[in-house]
Amino acid sequence: MVGLTYLPIETEPARGPYHTITTGTASDNRKLFAYNHLVYADAFSTCFGPWPLLAPAKSGSTRSVTQNSSSSSSKDSSQYLDRFLELTGDYAPPAINSWFHANAVKVNRFSAKYQQRKHLPSDANYFFPDPHIFLDVSNRGRTAYLHMWKQISSFWKYRASCNKPDARPLSSEEWRDLLGIPLKASTESEIRKQVKIFLGPSPDSKGVSYHLNASDFNLPIEKKEALELVWEICEPNFRFELLSLDVRAAARSPRSQSTGDEYFQAESTFRIERQTKFGWCFPDAFSSPQSARADYGISSTHWSRRFKRLKYLRKLMEGWADPPRREVMTIRPEVLEKESRVSVEWEQGLVQHYVQTFYDYFGRPAILPRRLPAECQPVSRI
Repeated sequence: MVGLTYLPIETEPARGPYHTITTGTASDNRKLFAYNHLVYADAFSTCFGPWPLLAPAKSGSTRSVTQNSSSSSSKDSSQYLDRFLELTGDYAPPAINSWFHANAVKVNRFSAKYQQRKHLPSDANYFFPDPHIFLDVSNRGRTAYLHMWKQISSFWKYRASCNKPDARPLSSEEWRDLLGIPLKASTESEIRKQVKIFLGPSPDSKGVSYHLNASDFNLPIEKKEALELVWEICEPNFRFELLSLDVRAAARSPRSQSTGDEYFQAESTFRIERQTKFGWCFPDAFSSPQSARADYGISSTHWSRRFKRLKYLRKLMEGWADPPRREVMTIRPEVLEKESRVSVEWEQGLVQHYVQTFYDYFGRPAILPRRLPAECQPVSRI
């Protein structure tokens, strides 16, 4: 007869690969505090203080990014005149029909709300590269910009997705300086030195790093890859701008007028609810757009897929202090299920409200979502 050996029962809970954030009941203030830190903030806010690093100026000296932003903010909206125009050129991803020329045609640049609001110096900047800089440049410059972005993009996306306070938006000029380092530096060591000034040391210990390979900067980039890279720059710009706009434009719940713990609980719950609604607007993780899912979101060529995300966008806008006009908000969903003149006008109404509201709050035209050409989309099995 074979005896049985009984193993001791594990009494400790299984440990996952990540640190425990908090335990307790759902209403525990400590849990709400932890959630609050996981909710994304306004990416353009200066609440974390000025940018801690120095960026190299074109003259070869250094300057503070914050100082540059402050000086540029004193100019009026005429400095963004070319940014109101549609992205054009062989390397511009196709526009979405209802978003085409939206900034140029649908934005009232002298609206009362724009003039009444105070705009932050950092509002003039871009959390991801300004896509215009890849189009208004020589072929050599575009190739260098795209190669540099390929080599640092994972690191930059890591900062953005982790909601790190050192992830700050840059002006168009600063993005040119950063991505154009290979055009000025003569050696790989010099390139590394200049990039480190901008980004700080590569965080290898955290599993995300940038490894610069100077030999790649002179290699040609096929048009197909260039289109996908520019799309991957436009899309997160649009998403982070929409997120930051919602943080500012969302109407606060009456509960947030409370004090003490009640205020903290109400505000935390409110922010979690807003970000949940925001996430529904996209077919993938909002901070990491996937080209395989490009035709399942707001830019889809299929109306049913696009309408699904546009409904969530309308739901998000419904919670703004200044929601879209009544005819956009009250039209019944069943009327919009098939693409028609009514659905096109409804979509254009949403777009018009978005671009105007963004301009009113940020004082510059928004980066608009684009379509990824079919030949650039990998086959999706999702």
